[in-house]
Amino acid sequence: MPTDEARALIAGADGSGTHDFMCDPRMFGCEGTKKVPAYDPAGAKKLMSEAGYANGFEMTLTATPRVRSVAEGISGFLHEIGIKANVQSVPSVAYRKLQEDGKINVLLHTFSFLGMADVGIMMSFYYDDGPRDMAGDDVMFKLRYAGENTMDPAKRKATYREALDRINENAYNMVVSAYPATFVHTKDIRVETGSMSPYGAILEDIY
Repeated sequence: MPTDEARALIAGADGSGTHDFMCDPRMFGCEGTKKVPAYDPAGAKKLMSEAGYANGFEMTLTATPRVRSVAEGISGFLHEIGIKANVQSVPSVAYRKLQEDGKINVLLHTFSFLGMADVGIMMSFYYDDGPRDMAGDDVMFKLRYAGENTMDPAKRKATYREALDRINENAYNMVVSAYPATFVHTKDIRVETGSMSPYGAILEDIY
């Protein structure tokens, strides 16, 4: 998503420019060689035409309530290239049921990586060979297993680099933007930044 549009939809967002891969740049193993495609509506229309969808198509964009407005913004971008995306906003319990039943076309949600500074947490969450694994790619599952079962930093980085490149090549997942936590406080309160906590800070860093 272009930076200006991301900022309009998410307070404090920076767009996807600083997140070319499915991880936070501060995480171990968050490096790859194949970045996501640039925002290019004309190019997207051309690809759709070549794929036999010159007149577009309909799809359902499932989103958790927290990011419903973001999903609606994305549906507008998709409309530009002829895709009619109907936004379906459902709570976590409902979308988990939809996942289990294989009834999700595209899912938009947030994931904090549980505050863990390692790409392995992303791999285990999205490529677990279960309902969350919407790619169904055996190669990704093997890469996840390989990364989890070696303590050699160089080998782990190489494994995750291959995995992140494969994700971008096949558009399995894509980061829309960072989703900053917002703290409302008086000017006398100081919040230290840089924490890998899911909330962006920990209690000990607020004083």
